[in-house]
Amino acid sequence: MTLDPNWFYSSLAQSAAAIVGIVGSVLVVRLQAQLETAQRNKEHILPLFLASRSRWIANSISMKCVVAHIEKMRPIVRQALDSGATELKVGEKVTFTANARQSPPWSIQISPVTLDTYDRDKAAAILLADALDGLSRIKELHKLGNNRSTFEGIRLSVPEEAYGIVDSVLADLTRIAEPIARHSIQTSVHISIILTAVLAWVCIFSLLVPLTYLSAYEDVHKYLLTAAFAAGVFALPVVLAFQIMEVRAVSQLAVPPEDFL
Repeated sequence: MTLDPNWFYSSLAQSAAAIVGIVGSVLVVRLQAQLETAQRNKEHILPLFLASRSRWIANSISMKCVVAHIEKMRPIVRQALDSGATELKVGEKVTFTANARQSPPWSIQISPVTLDTYDRDKAAAILLADALDGLSRIKELHKLGNNRSTFEGIRLSVPEEAYGIVDSVLADLTRIAEPIARHSIQTSVHISIILTAVLAWVCIFSLLVPLTYLSAYEDVHKYLLTAAFAAGVFALPVVLAFQIMEVRAVSQLAVPPEDFL
């Protein structure tokens, strides 16, 4: 009994075509849904970041005001101490928690400890201002999480009066980190990449190669038609690859150029 191998190659090609159609359609729907989710998440997360960044910039300006105030007051206090004074009349007050000007001037108690406090507060204000400036200039929101440990460390080295600023930054980072983490899970394309690679493999070795083994009236006709069919078959993995790249581009959560500092 002579067996016709065309049945095997034909069945294999038909089965592969069904698999390609099913998997391809599922992947297209999945990637389109991920693209819409990525865009929706970005529209929600970016305003959160911009609102937080406004607070960080305001706090950074406040810290620079603290530094400027200390640089102005320290020589005055030093001179007053050298003359034997124990109090000093001032017309403004700049601290970690408030910037205020008041008239008429009021008296503050001064001592050598005042100078040490100024030095400590100046170093803390410079540290906070630099950290807040760096945080405000971040362009890729996925990098925000790396700054949490930085501010947790800063909290250990600044005076208690500055805890409110550090804690507000940590609260902002926590508020933003949760939707970013959810976004990363929802827009992950690792499975889609693997399935697209598998789909391309099936297209080549389970669909196109078996088709070339099938008999035809003329070999040239078989190869021409197979080549034409191959162009259409390979279009699906190519489309999926472009969709994957589009999802990955949107899921990067990059700050738009018009919002750069």
